[in-house]
Amino acid sequence: MNWGKYATYSEDFFEKLTSESNQLDLYIFVQYLLHYQLSEAVDYCHQLGIALKGDIAIGIAHDSVDAWTHPELFHLDKQAGAPPDIFAVNGQNWGFPTYNWKKMAEDGYAWWKKRLTAMSNYFDAYRLDHILGFFRIWQMPEDSVRGLLGQFSPAIALSAEEIENSYGIPLRQWGLERFINPFIKDWVIDEIFGRDNRDWIIQTFLDYIGNGNYTFQNEYNNQKKVEKAQLEDWVREGLYKLHENIILLKDDENPEKYHPRISLIQTISFREFGDDYKGRLEKLYNDYFYGRNYEFWKEKAYEKLPVLKDATNMLACGEDLGMVPANVPDVMNHLNILRLIIERMPSDNRFVSPLNEVPYLSVLTTSSHDTSPLRAWWEENHEEIQRYYNEVMGWYGEAPYYASAEIIQEIVKRHLNSNAMMVILPIQDWLAMSEQLRKEDAKSEQINIPANPYHYWNYRLHCQLETLIDNQDWTEFLKKFIKESKRAY
Repeated sequence: MNWGKYATYSEDFFEKLTSESNQLDLYIFVQYLLHYQLSEAVDYCHQLGIALKGDIAIGIAHDSVDAWTHPELFHLDKQAGAPPDIFAVNGQNWGFPTYNWKKMAEDGYAWWKKRLTAMSNYFDAYRLDHILGFFRIWQMPEDSVRGLLGQFSPAIALSAEEIENSYGIPLRQWGLERFINPFIKDWVIDEIFGRDNRDWIIQTFLDYIGNGNYTFQNEYNNQKKVEKAQLEDWVREGLYKLHENIILLKDDENPEKYHPRISLIQTISFREFGDDYKGRLEKLYNDYFYGRNYEFWKEKAYEKLPVLKDATNMLACGEDLGMVPANVPDVMNHLNILRLIIERMPSDNRFVSPLNEVPYLSVLTTSSHDTSPLRAWWEENHEEIQRYYNEVMGWYGEAPYYASAEIIQEIVKRHLNSNAMMVILPIQDWLAMSEQLRKEDAKSEQINIPANPYHYWNYRLHCQLETLIDNQDWTEFLKKFIKESKRAY
């Protein structure tokens, strides 16, 4: 949104704008119609005994009305995202600002209370998107493109003294630059771009700074500048990797403290250290990411979540997938916030989340908007599916390459027979139980691909709802299928 001369919000904005144009009235009327129509739909659903669940997105856009009217409540010079996982090895950059929780706390999180109160006009339950963000958020500089240069915020950063004294890493003796700047040498360039391209890469993008080391030219000294340049994919991706070839990141609030870069053990920079110092860095890394901040994050969650939960009578659910600290489920259980569980995404080191251990205070699903639906997942890794077919489903022999309707029915049936308070499945996985109703191309049914910023919310149902309603055979099948499970009254 280009706010133009109204870029700085003021309380008399509406008077000024209405005096110049009546266009504002149109948008107010459209918002009223949307409210009226949604309210009618909610009342109709309630008459049928149907409860509605809404979604509370974790972030707001930089150019949103919220950021415009309350810029003090957000870190507009930062970006939120997620650290790397099996779905996005380079992390995720969602591109929206992070919250200034300290400022929000000054008025008792009034902005959040208003947001939830407005949602309660339409919904009986809500999903807190990325509930981990209320413990800590993955925060990146505004000039990052990928998610690997982020740090958890808030987090207890490391001082130079602690790194040196507790881990025996001579940070200042060797020079901070070795740890906090991209590690770029001839052999590093060769490995990323190939020896034949070394000279061109150096001449075009880098400056020599002595002792065999290079730094980026000003035109390419951050990922956003690289993104905007007209470069081939292999060059752009290689330059991103060079930017990320570091060991430590400066703390966003105190530049004299540091965070280990996520996945630093996979960097070329790490490989250059001797085995002794690799071991020391690995210990620092594991201490930091797996324990150091857990109690601190727990305290931060208890500052916010009870206030938000008590703001309305809606049933609170949380999306707690991903790199989840061990105490997150405990906090959610204590506050009676339902967890989200996907069988193929266990929160521990087990192969899958055992459905017989799913707690009552949870929402169980087969897939989400950020994962492949069941049929597409079945085709992704045959070795894993073979194990799932034999060990989890208990079926013998070779697992078929494609998931038949019978296979999907078996998976769905096991979900319906769990102890979860709610089992909510994507329509793609319901339709996959029918050979006639399922879409031909399973991969085309995925809603979002987190690692691909151009594949978001593209999915459209391939058959009309009216056709499904008129299909009495399908209705009777579902009725019987559900009636034979724990979901039936």
